[in-house]
Amino acid sequence: MRLGDQASRRWLARTLAWSSVVLLVLYGAAYLAGKSLGPMRRIGQTQGCMSNVRLLARAFALYADDYEDRFPPASRWMDASGPYVVKEQRFRCPAVMEASGNAYGYAASRSLGGVMRAELEAPGETRLLYDSTLLGRNASDSAGSLPIPGRHVRRAGPNAPWRPANVVAYADGGARLEWRP
Repeated sequence: MRLGDQASRRWLARTLAWSSVVLLVLYGAAYLAGKSLGPMRRIGQTQGCMSNVRLLARAFALYADDYEDRFPPASRWMDASGPYVVKEQRFRCPAVMEASGNAYGYAASRSLGGVMRAELEAPGETRLLYDSTLLGRNASDSAGSLPIPGRHVRRAGPNAPWRPANVVAYADGGARLEWRP
């Protein structure tokens, strides 16, 4: 067909049919790409959460440095450690933010609120901050709110399957993924 020619109904129908086929193929390819990249999004959320929790554990340590070596009060840990955290977004778990933009998703250990760091016998094994089903600001409990199954993923080895896990920070400032069956 030339520029000055008038389109026939047959030509328009054929063009519309091929355009529909091309759009369906592109939609199918995008759908399959989304399905195959879904696990990558969860891995990214896991890394973002791990980064947040490490930074928050550091904020707890900085707070303790300024307040006679005591951790912030559990009932207002976000408010107390806020000056040591640059972005408010760090208080929000990426996986929870995707589901509900107003929720937080972390809780502090109620038993460590106001406790002196020197009094802890095994700080590397004492949970300080963790993923939680309690989604409000300043959430705290005795680690009973860890999500089951975990909201993040981890592998036990290079070829092992991905398993649900939760991000947990410890009183010594370390953080790791804990797998819960």
